[in-house]
Amino acid sequence: EPGWEGKVRVVEGDMREAKVEEEERADIVVSELLGSFGDNELSPECLDGAESSGIMKPTAISIPTSYTSFIAPVSSAKLHQEAKAQAYHPTDATHGPMGQPSGYLRAMETPYVVRSHSATQTHSELPCFTFSHPNPSPGSANGRRCRV
Repeated sequence: EPGWEGKVRVVEGDMREAKVEEEERADIVVSELLGSFGDNELSPECLDGAESSGIMKPTAISIPTSYTSFIAPVSSAKLHQEAKAQAYHPTDATHGPMGQPSGYLRAMETPYVVRSHSATQTHSELPCFTFSHPNPSPGSANGRRCRV
């Protein structure tokens, strides 16, 4: 874009392992690593890695600065049937949808990220976990457990 030449430097690579000279450290780190559940592309680990690798100035800002994943129970006959079908996997192309069992409980307890059009949210959504960048507690674990 005209006007940005010499003002912005885009650094391509794994931000957890990038090395730059002190005078080249970043003022701003922009990330799109959120994924569909706010952390499933290792966003917290990557952004913490960028911070600890030394590519960010101590005064650097991160975009996004923080993000929270929310969770809510839903009721859906269609989603139930689709999850139930995951309890089987064909061992051969001729077996069809009812192949070898892989576990009904496993299929029903697996978290699925879906865009549902035929479900009813039964309760309000609740925050599950939040991550902030730069990390206010460097070296802390990026836990992903919550009780709702």
